[in-house]
Amino acid sequence: MREIVSEKQIEKLKNKLDNKINGATQLEELDYAYGSKNQKEINEKIVSANQEIKDIQSKIDKGADNYTTKLLKYIPGEVIILYVSLTNIIMSTDLKTSKIALWSVFVFCLLGTFLYLKRVAGINKTSQLVISSIAFFIWAFTLEGPFRLYDWYSPVIASLILPMYTFIIPLIEPKRFPEVT
Repeated sequence: MREIVSEKQIEKLKNKLDNKINGATQLEELDYAYGSKNQKEINEKIVSANQEIKDIQSKIDKGADNYTTKLLKYIPGEVIILYVSLTNIIMSTDLKTSKIALWSVFVFCLLGTFLYLKRVAGINKTSQLVISSIAFFIWAFTLEGPFRLYDWYSPVIASLILPMYTFIIPLIEPKRFPEVT
């Protein structure tokens, strides 16, 4: 899973690429002008600039995410599978009415969503982390878990919320939030 990329970000990358290319050209001109003086330092800068150019070009070539790729990136499938597995284990035991066991699994997976996306998937965009955590919450709510133990819980309402949220999240173009470090 990689971070969501918008058309605006692609434009910024293109500008950055142009700046890097201009910078590399200037370094090559310095190399030519000064010859072997500071040769090692200039060569290192040229190699570094060329690598950055390749990295930026690679991101541009991948392009902005479309509806389907955004949808797949926003839904934390790995954590949902973990949640389903753990709640199914609980439901097959005498603990099926245990609020503590079901809530523990829910909280573990909710926190796990954030940690997994941040540390394993390398997601640093706050907006993507929040949207994915909400997606997990809605999936868990629909799959009942600890919520089924309460009178106010309605499987019909939960089943309506899930497809609506799933439909709308790829359409969201969040404002730039600070990255989580």
